Amino acid sequence: MSETDPRVCVSSIIATARAHRAAVDRQVRMGLPIHRAQHMMLMMIAREKEAVTQKDISLKLDISEAAVTACLRRLEKEGYIIRTTDASDGRSRRICLTDSGREIVEKTEGLFHEMDDRMFVGVSETEKKMLCDLLSRLRENLSSVTGDGAQAEISPDDTERKE
Repeated sequence: MSETDPRVCVSSIIATARAHRAAVDRQVRMGLPIHRAQHMMLMMIAREKEAVTQKDISLKLDISEAAVTACLRRLEKEGYIIRTTDASDGRSRRICLTDSGREIVEKTEGLFHEMDDRMFVGVSETEKKMLCDLLSRLRENLSSVTGDGAQAEISPDDTERKE
């Protein structure tokens, strides 16, 4: 297979994403007292404009509600989130970050920025723009094939963080 074979390109994209995730996870583990799933939940909750429900988290992160419940229980015990009963639906609970949870998110964002900067050492602004344009086009192509809005996978918050 040549370097331009789509399978080689896709494998390279996946390997790069995995390497980035592993590097960030390693930094998070070294610098913060939480594990990966807890970190993902804190980041998701922080991005939302309002308090979220367990179901919101389950749907956004594509994990079971039982797993969400267990992780939230640990986050609450550690003082990173609070759960309150929804005034309009007494069965539903709303989740929001505490000051400690926001502190973890801020530290994590710093780690992300540092890792992103390190990843792009030696890459020019023109090359970064070209890469972003190409990846955007690939997402659009996937979206047209799947019809499920794959293009919407990157939120403005994600784009802001990666730039």
